[in-house]
Amino acid sequence: MDVKVTQPTLTKEEWALVIELIEREQKELHAEMRQTDSRAYRGKISQRLDRVDRLLKVLCPDKVA
Repeated sequence: MDVKVTQPTLTKEEWALVIELIEREQKELHAEMRQTDSRAYRGKISQRLDRVDRLLKVLCPDKVA
């Protein structure tokens, strides 16, 4: 099955909102990682945080060090 994926067309304001939401998720993941004692759960959070970090680097490389 050949599925065609198209690039979303968003306004500047919509992209700003997407980035804001992803940055909020990043902050929440950092806080959640600090609060958990479960090594397994911390691993899952870490994997999600890595994906969020990579996504932010793609969407706004000038803001991410």
